[in-house]
Amino acid sequence: MTMLVDVVFSGLSALSVEGVEEVGDVVVVRASTKGDAVACPVCGTLTGRVHAFHERVPADVPVDGRRVLVRLRIRRMRCPVTECVRQTLREQVPGVIERYQRRTVRLGEQVRSVVRELAGRASARLLPARSGSRSGGIPPCGS
Repeated sequence: MTMLVDVVFSGLSALSVEGVEEVGDVVVVRASTKGDAVACPVCGTLTGRVHAFHERVPADVPVDGRRVLVRLRIRRMRCPVTECVRQTLREQVPGVIERYQRRTVRLGEQVRSVVRELAGRASARLLPARSGSRSGGIPPCGS
């Protein structure tokens, strides 16, 4: 089972995968960070002091045609330097999920590549409608 999870969810290798379950037509992967020390983004001091836990639920690339959601448990850390402006910080997982995103990095890359491929075709379909060629000679807007 562990080998299968490593192959299917190889993009989540920076995480500790705790379980995979089916919830209807959605595959839910429960994962957490590996628990290493984290550097404060302001002062750079390494810390292992856990203040609290936080859960994020980003979408990942589909598996077998089904949506995949990652229930990611991340730690909220406390900076040990009392003079530091940043008292608490959320641990980041580079290469897996970026700050404020609701998609994993690899799903975001797939979406961007599809958008790049389709953007030219979509605009080519809209151009005749905009120029009036399909609308019986009506001039384009703004003329």
